Amino acid sequence: MVSLSNLSAVLKRYMQAKYILRSLATLLASSVVFLAATFPSTGYTVQAWPGCSGSYNSGSWDLSGNLYVPCGSPSTVRVYDFDGNLFTTFSAGYTVRDAVPSPDGQFVYTTGEGSPRKFDRQPDGSFSRDTTWSLDKYPMYGSQWTPTGLFLAVDHSGYIYLADGAWAGNGTHTVIKYAPDGTFVTRFGEYGQTWQLGKFYWMLTGVAVTPDGSRVYTVEVGNNRIQVWDQQANGTYAATDSWGGTENNNPDRGGYCTFGGWQGAFAAPYDVALDSLGNVYVINTTCKQIIKFDDTGNYLTDVDVRLNGGDYPRPHGFAVAADGTVYVGENQKVAIPDTRGPVPSPNPTPEPDTTDPLLLTVTLPEFTTEQTIEVTVGATDNVGVVQMRLANEDGNWLAWAPFEPTTNHTLSAGYGRKGVFVQVRDEALNESGVSYKKLNYVKPLDIEAPVINSVSIPTPTSTQTLDVTVQAMDNVGVTEMRLANEDGNWMIWVPFKSVTQHSLTGGFGKKGVFVQVRDDTRNESEVVFTKVLYRP
Repeated sequence: MVSLSNLSAVLKRYMQAKYILRSLATLLASSVVFLAATFPSTGYTVQAWPGCSGSYNSGSWDLSGNLYVPCGSPSTVRVYDFDGNLFTTFSAGYTVRDAVPSPDGQFVYTTGEGSPRKFDRQPDGSFSRDTTWSLDKYPMYGSQWTPTGLFLAVDHSGYIYLADGAWAGNGTHTVIKYAPDGTFVTRFGEYGQTWQLGKFYWMLTGVAVTPDGSRVYTVEVGNNRIQVWDQQANGTYAATDSWGGTENNNPDRGGYCTFGGWQGAFAAPYDVALDSLGNVYVINTTCKQIIKFDDTGNYLTDVDVRLNGGDYPRPHGFAVAADGTVYVGENQKVAIPDTRGPVPSPNPTPEPDTTDPLLLTVTLPEFTTEQTIEVTVGATDNVGVVQMRLANEDGNWLAWAPFEPTTNHTLSAGYGRKGVFVQVRDEALNESGVSYKKLNYVKPLDIEAPVINSVSIPTPTSTQTLDVTVQAMDNVGVTEMRLANEDGNWMIWVPFKSVTQHSLTGGFGKKGVFVQVRDDTRNESEVVFTKVLYRP
């Protein structure tokens, strides 16, 4: 059986595909024709870089300034030193779209087919896949999703940011943050056919993160824009700004290509990256162009990476080195800056966070008539509380979820005395103590009387004992009934039956039967009287 959440995802992917085809048709019909001339790329020299094609070729650098780039299909991951010299390679065994190292270069995370994979550096400098490592499933739309996605990023503390977006299996269009061991931390952003911040219009693609993890950049093809996400005090992320397409400057969401100066709109921006100075680079796919900004969105320059001045190939990924050198494998180009940026400056190694969060308050209602209740949690931590989990009195914990000061929780079934356990933890996975609170789950007060819809008795009848058919309804439930003959002498209350036998008074003639029902709280219905002719 297809669940509602899966059906929703299927329908959503159908609508996305439909829109993509329509958009591509429009784009082809109105595509800009460029001359074969080379446009100047201020601050960069563009050279041929052959031999690295076959995939998105999206890559990143470690704290030594080494750059990791996937090439070919199946892919070989190339590793270049800070000066651009190739010093090692390793085979990934499948087509890799993005390759991102851990800060120290001991691990390389790759995407391309299914869930991301992890390769570990061996003592001899080679790399081997760690088949024991995987990313946790993440919660969304009431389901648990196995992570997919073609683009990811890693901050200098080793946290992983996965863009589960376009051309991946789920079609959820969201960013998930994981601890280095693959533990789910938080999730942000989701699909929406809107310009609203925090929503991705059908094509979330690339993702980049600042070294300290406080800011994340995402690109989306549908709205032709970058969104800027800032980390909040509770460890979650909120969209605070966007660069590029808006409802005013790009209402048809079409792509527009210009060189020698940015006009405020992109044309299918597929990937985003940072150099060691924090400058932001975007690959403007339809235009075969790299656009460079500072960290606040101010335009710096753009680089023409067209192949022989043609309209194809249109690169969907790139690798930006720490010094600002840009490698575009699909177009076999490398753009070398006139002034190179510095070797990355490692962040001072922070003292490990060993302080547990403190659970200050847990507030529940004293009693409830609803099974789902509101739980209010107050907690503090020296860095920030990021996750919480709850359990009922049986102690079976639910999965860790993003921390919310107020959350809904479902009690165990059945009325009576109930209990709720609460625990929180921080980004370093330090856990608070457990708080346990009790409450009463009681039946709602029923003041509504049942209603008799109909009473049916065969008439005329030649038998003194006959069937009485009663139809009745109640907001909670009809539980009892009683009958009387025309003399009004009631029989005792008995369990309700829709068909019950009843004996008329003796002697032929006109008879009558009174019927009344009641519910579990003894709310009584109106009395219904039905006449019967008893004859031979």
